[in-house]
Amino acid sequence: MTRSFFKIFEPFSEVTAILSESSGGSMRPVEARRRFAESAGIPTNRLFYAEQMHGPIVSIVRDDSDARMAECDGLLTDFPDTALSIIVADCLPIYVYDPKRGVIGILHAGWRGLAGNIARVFSETARKEFGSEPEDFLVGIGPGIGPCHFEVGEEVSDKFRDYEAAVPPKRRDGRAFLNLPQIAAFQFEELGVPHPQIEISLDCTYCLSEKYFSRRRDGAGSGNMLAVICRKR
Repeated sequence: MTRSFFKIFEPFSEVTAILSESSGGSMRPVEARRRFAESAGIPTNRLFYAEQMHGPIVSIVRDDSDARMAECDGLLTDFPDTALSIIVADCLPIYVYDPKRGVIGILHAGWRGLAGNIARVFSETARKEFGSEPEDFLVGIGPGIGPCHFEVGEEVSDKFRDYEAAVPPKRRDGRAFLNLPQIAAFQFEELGVPHPQIEISLDCTYCLSEKYFSRRRDGAGSGNMLAVICRKR
């Protein structure tokens, strides 16, 4: 297992940023999450996970926080030897690291989270609590469902009219294919994250059935992958 899913984190040996695959089974059970983290050398006594709501709420993990972080879709902390996690099955996992201040974060971003600009909420929270600036962020986006398969109606696509490059023209029936990873990248760039500090995975969870779970492909019975970021001392 590689220490990081993204090249952008490779110079930082203290950071682990990984994603499970379908061959390891669904990560919905908490015990499965602990087993996966342990196999990756991540401290399970400090493994936190978000109780996801498909929105833009971000919570801070503190020294006395419960492992189960209620009603949020993003986590951040500056504590070392602390692992932050979310589960995904088409929605984007977004990994963030501020090497200047030792802040890590992880976001669960589907279209609802992006419509609520969870990137901005994360950035504002990191600045207020830890003094982080977007220009210092390293951001890894995905894997998630790609624009090849994320078809939506105009009630969804209209929420992203400001991102024309990520929203191809609608068909006659009003439907379109959204590029969620590109929308997420645009939102971080708007905050001031330099383009070279953002990396997008090109894997599509729908296309790669042998590697990833996909709720849109497999239906409500789909399993989930676990995305984890950790900074060691």
